[in-house]
Amino acid sequence: MHLAHLSYQVGGQDRRFYLDRDVVRIGRGDRSRGLQMDLAVEGGVRGVSRYHATLKRIADQWWIFDGDGHGTVSRNGTYLDGELIREAELRDGSMIALGELQFRFHLEPVSDSNSTQRKLLKDTPHLATRAPDLAINMEDLSVSRSSGNIAWSDPNKSDSGSARSGKTQQVQAVGVFSELGQALQVARTLEELLETVLQVLLTYIEADSVAVLDWTPETNEFRTLVHRSISPQAERRPVSRTLLGMAIASRQTMCWSDTGELRQATERPSLMESVSVICAPLWRQNRVRGALYLDTHRVMSFGPPQTEMASAIALFTAVALDLFEQREQNRQQQELRKKLEQYMQAEVVEELINQGLGGDLMLATQAEVTVLFGDLRGFTALSEKTGPAEVVHLLNEVFGRMVEVIFRHGGTLDKFMGDGIMVYFGHPRAYADHPIRAVRAGLDMQAALAEFNRQQPPDQQIQIRIGINTGPVIAGDIGGAGRKDYTVIGNTVNVASRFESQIAKPGEVVIGPETRRAVGPLFECEALPGTQLKGKSELITPYRVLGPAPRH
Repeated sequence: MHLAHLSYQVGGQDRRFYLDRDVVRIGRGDRSRGLQMDLAVEGGVRGVSRYHATLKRIADQWWIFDGDGHGTVSRNGTYLDGELIREAELRDGSMIALGELQFRFHLEPVSDSNSTQRKLLKDTPHLATRAPDLAINMEDLSVSRSSGNIAWSDPNKSDSGSARSGKTQQVQAVGVFSELGQALQVARTLEELLETVLQVLLTYIEADSVAVLDWTPETNEFRTLVHRSISPQAERRPVSRTLLGMAIASRQTMCWSDTGELRQATERPSLMESVSVICAPLWRQNRVRGALYLDTHRVMSFGPPQTEMASAIALFTAVALDLFEQREQNRQQQELRKKLEQYMQAEVVEELINQGLGGDLMLATQAEVTVLFGDLRGFTALSEKTGPAEVVHLLNEVFGRMVEVIFRHGGTLDKFMGDGIMVYFGHPRAYADHPIRAVRAGLDMQAALAEFNRQQPPDQQIQIRIGINTGPVIAGDIGGAGRKDYTVIGNTVNVASRFESQIAKPGEVVIGPETRRAVGPLFECEALPGTQLKGKSELITPYRVLGPAPRH
C-alpha cells in the first residue's frame, strides 16, 4: 500500500495535497452553483476549468480522468506527461498539467520509516500517547492501572481548580467504564456494543463525529464498522485515511488540536472543517485491528484528557472485539462439536477441534476409507408380534450396542436407515489401518448381537448382515440448503452397500478385494464366486470373513 500525494507550486510556494480519499475532484469550483472541489485551484491560475479533472483510486491504483469522468470535460484539456488524455493510469513521478498549473504525482510506501510521515509527525502540532497501562478484569469488567484508579486531569485548568477537575474526570472515568462494561455483558451483537462505544465517545469526549474502523494490514484498507455524528454537517466530514495511517504506523493515540497548520502542511481539504482530530489505534497483544476516529468543530479543541480517555476506550474496545471474536468462535465450535458428536466419539471430536481441523471437515475432500453397511434381519417379523413402542425400544438397544462397538474401533457413524446402519473408518481421523479396524468392528458387531440374542426369547432373535469395502470417497457436509449431513459418497460406498444387500447372509461379514488385500493374513477369509453387482458391468470377487487368523 502506498501513500499518494500531489506536489505543485502556487505563487512561488511549494505545496502538497495528500490523496486521502478514493475520489478527488480538481478545479476552480463555483460556490454560487454549489460546485465544491476537493482541491480548489485559486482564481489567479489561468486555464483551469470549474471542474477540470478527477483522480480515482481503483483497485489500489490511481487513475486520472478529464472532467468528471462521466461525460463532462474541461475546456482546455488535461495533459499527462505532455499528452492530452481523457483517462489514464498514474505512475510515480507522472506530471499532470491543468492549464498553467502543473502537478507531480508521487507514491511513497506507508511504513514507520516513511520520510513524509516523519516530517508530518515532526512539523505538525499534535499530542501523542500510547495506550495507558490499564488492566481490565474481564470477570467483573473493572479497570485499573498501576498508579491507581483511572482518573484524567486537565493540565489547562488552574491550580485552584485542578483538584476539582481531577475529581470530575475520575467520576467520568467511572461512568465511562461502567457503561462500557455493562454493554459488554448484555450486548447480543458486536454492533450493539460498538454503538455504546460511540455514544460514550460523543458524551464524555464531546466529539462531533466518531467512528470505529476495522483495518486490514495486508492491504492497509480501512472499513467503517459504525459511525455517528451530532449533525448533518459533521456527518458529511470524511475520515482522513492519512491521519489514520499515521496513528497506526506510530502505534500511538494521536491528537491534532490545530488542523489549520496541519492543513497548510498537507493541503488536505478533508480537514477543512475540523478543528481537532483524535485517532486511537485499537491495539491489543501486539496487534492493531482498527482505530477510533473522533473530530470536533467546537470552540474547545481536544486536549490531553480527551486524548488519554480515547486511548483507554480504544484499549477497552480492542478487548471487546477480541471477546466477541472469541464468543463467535466458541459458538461455532459448540455447533460443530454438537454436530460431529452425532457421528464419532466425543474424544475424537475434541481432538479434531483442538487440532483446528473441525471446521475443515465441513468442506468436501477426497479420502481413502473403509465403508461398512449393516442391516438387521428379523425386525419385520418381530414388529408383527409386538407393539411399535417395544420394537423401537429393542431397535434402540441393539443400535446402542452397535455404536459402542463402532466407536471403540474408531469408526464414524454416518447414519441409521430404518433397521440399517452405515459407518466408515479412516476419516476424519486418518487411521492407516482403517480396513483392519472395519473388519474387527464387523466381527465384534456380530458378537455383540449374539450376546444380545442370548438374553432374548427364541421368537425375538435378531441377526445382522454386514458388507465392507475399501476405496476412495468424497467426504464432507453434503445436502441441500434445508438439510445437510456429514457423509461420504462414491463408488466405494455403493459397492459396500451391494455386498451387504446382495451377498452377505444374516450373521456374515463380507468384504471386497481391496479390503482383503489390506488386512492380509490377520483374518481367515473364504473367497466367494465372482459376482456381478447390481449396476456394475464387471465381475468382482467378494470374501466371507470367517474370523481372526489363529495365532501360531
